[in-house]
Amino acid sequence: MPSKIERQNSSKFKTSALKRNSEFKKNFSSAKGTSMHPDHSMVLGRLNKIRGQIDGVEKMISEKRYCVDILTQLKASSSALRSIEGIILKKHLNHCVQDVFLLKDTDQIETKIDEIVKLSLKS
Repeated sequence: MPSKIERQNSSKFKTSALKRNSEFKKNFSSAKGTSMHPDHSMVLGRLNKIRGQIDGVEKMISEKRYCVDILTQLKASSSALRSIEGIILKKHLNHCVQDVFLLKDTDQIETKIDEIVKLSLKS
């Protein structure tokens, strides 16, 4: 039997999901999803850091620095971009995709699944 805290957490999750679902229904506008997309602004600092790394790589190339040093910086930049990609994908699954599943609209569910499959094949 679930504890009181587990029941409260489950209830909070259901309430949050239902609230998002009602907002979603009000704002649903196209096959791409809601007109209310999740906020991704928390990754802007990371993107600025990556921009700085790329500027550094450009400078390293201009200065004819050692190849392995340049490659190391490129790997770090690529890894940072993959990390941001994971953050945004997780948010997409937890909001955009989940909202479509809550609507139980099989056409929209199929669209979201197709989007994710196509995205995963672009690796």
